[in-house]
Amino acid sequence: MQCFWFYIVAGGDADYYARIIAMNYRAFIPTLEFLVDLAFTVTFTACLVPTFYWIRGFVNKRKSKQ
Repeated sequence: MQCFWFYIVAGGDADYYARIIAMNYRAFIPTLEFLVDLAFTVTFTACLVPTFYWIRGFVNKRKSKQ
């Protein structure tokens, strides 16, 4: 839908439309990359924490047997 409005703003000029799209994507891509990196970091941390507790429990069980 956004592309349709850009085309109306460009007045039907394909070159101007392409410049508007390029301008917006240039501003949008770094923000998107940051959000993807943030989501990856949060997901990785969410997976790492239970793994840490699992390893700690395994080591504690092993220590208690000795």
